[in-house]
Amino acid sequence: MSRYQHLPIYDAFYRYTNELYKLKKILPKDLKNDLGEAICKSSLRGLKLVVFANGSEKKEAPLRDLALEIETQWVYLRLIHDQKGISLGQFEVFGKKLTGIGAQVGAWRKWYREESRKINSTKS
Repeated sequence: MSRYQHLPIYDAFYRYTNELYKLKKILPKDLKNDLGEAICKSSLRGLKLVVFANGSEKKEAPLRDLALEIETQWVYLRLIHDQKGISLGQFEVFGKKLTGIGAQVGAWRKWYREESRKINSTKS
């Protein structure tokens, strides 16, 4: 069984998701059941993709999907902010966390591509 709890990206995404669930509880009713629910589900998918990517030999697909899920998170965050569900300060706090997670995904994808090239060049 692959271990994922030790991954910094897992820890960051877990904390981010936990904060989203706290946020969802205090969102206005008109946002809680659609955008609040959507951003939380998207974040759960992101966590699941971290686990899948860590446990997979071929990481490109789950890492690509994870990068897309992070982009989706940005859309939801902006909508929540634009609909006055969160303040600019809260948007910035969540944005910094999401930027950090995105940077880790980018670094992981880059590492995986380099490792794949190394393996493919030794097979030739």
